Formats: sequence, C-alpha cells, structure tokens
Amino acid sequence: MSQYKKHLPNLLTLSRGVFVVLIALLFYTSLPYKFHLIFILFSIAGISDILDGKLARKWEVKTNFGIVFDSLFDKVLTISMYLFLIPYNLIHPGVFVALVFRDIIIDGIKNYSLSRGRPIPARRSGKNKMVAQTAMIFIALLLLIFPNQSLLSTCLLIAAASALFFSYYSAIIYIYDWLNPND
Repeated sequence: MSQYKKHLPNLLTLSRGVFVVLIALLFYTSLPYKFHLIFILFSIAGISDILDGKLARKWEVKTNFGIVFDSLFDKVLTISMYLFLIPYNLIHPGVFVALVFRDIIIDGIKNYSLSRGRPIPARRSGKNKMVAQTAMIFIALLLLIFPNQSLLSTCLLIAAASALFFSYYSAIIYIYDWLNPND
C-alpha cells in the first residue's frame, strides 16, 4: 500500500480544521459573494467527512487518530457554524445549547470509555445526527444566499427539529452502549 493511501483519510480529517479557519475568515470579510464561498467550503468539508471514513475502511487504514479526530473536527465544524449563524437569526441559541450539551456529554462518555480501553464505535444513529445537523447548516447557508425564502425558512425549522431528534436519539443509543458494554 502506498504512503498516499495510508495517510489520505487522516489528511481529509485534518482538512476540516483548515476549512473552519477559512470559513471563519470569510464570515468576517465584506466580500460580495462570501456566503456563496462559505457554502462551497462547507460542502467540500462535508464531502471530506464522508470520504475519510469510507477510504479508511476500504483501504483498511483505520487509526486511533482518525477515530478521535474525525469526531472532534466534525464538532469543531458544526459548532463553529452554529456560532457564525446565530447572529443572523438562523440558528436559535436554544438549539445551539441543546446540541452542544449533547455533544459534550456523549464525547465525554466516548472518551472515558476509550481511556478504559473500551472504545464505543460510531453508530448509524450518530451518522444520522451528523447528516441532520449538516442539512440544517446547509439550509441556513442557503437562506444567507437567498434571503426571505419562506420555503427555506420552513425547511430550516424542520431540519433543526430533525437535528435535535437525531442528536438525542443517538445520545440514548451511545449511553445504552456505555452502560451495557457486553450487549
């Protein structure tokens, strides 16, 4: 196996950190099409999130770095986006608090289990949570590009409700896995 294949999934994971910095810089500029650029960068970051895990499994190059930092950079990306979108009244602060609170608790449980040599693997429900959160952010970004679109506003409310539902549904599953390690 080439060194390229061995390291590409982790490089894709790290790239999300770079995208967060670029997106942050764009939010604080006055470029005329900054929201279009942010949408494109966020889309690329989302694709990198899909690809890193798929390639690591396909090429059998899963690493502890990838397991820990994939989740961490997902959180950095989504939480940063919530913070950037709150001033535009696109993400309600209550939704932000509920989603971040869930992530702190579940990441704490996962890291504690990992420190005990009992890693809790990613679950389909956790992936569904990330899809729902990403959809919510995509729709919010579309509202920055196409403001005052009532259909998009309705879709954003549905996406926020879905993100909350999938976040707490997956939290219940992770907590169950933590409390019942031999099931």
